[in-house]
Amino acid sequence: EKAKVRYRQFIHKKLMTSPDQYESKAGMVKGVIAFIDRGSENQPQRLLIHTCQNNKGCPVWVEDKDAFWVKVGHKVSVFGVMIGQGRYLDAKGIELNAPEIRARLTTP
Repeated sequence: EKAKVRYRQFIHKKLMTSPDQYESKAGMVKGVIAFIDRGSENQPQRLLIHTCQNNKGCPVWVEDKDAFWVKVGHKVSVFGVMIGQGRYLDAKGIELNAPEIRARLTTP
């Protein structure tokens, strides 16, 4: 019998208040893409998504080497593994500390 991987939906507030509890855990987030850093040979593509219902705030960084079809403003679901807190520059050049997920799959 095949094992089933279950992806629970991560709640942003819990990721921010106790990130160690979720590190290396599989889960998913839904949101709107606010910023894309397409990366380079040495750096994977990084997406910044807003996960709150109003599509603003509640940022989550997503490391995703495969989702080159995404554009700013797209609504996505990201299935992956929590890898800790990421600290990167956003579209305005401001350093933003937020939970980071390594994507296994990003869907519209």
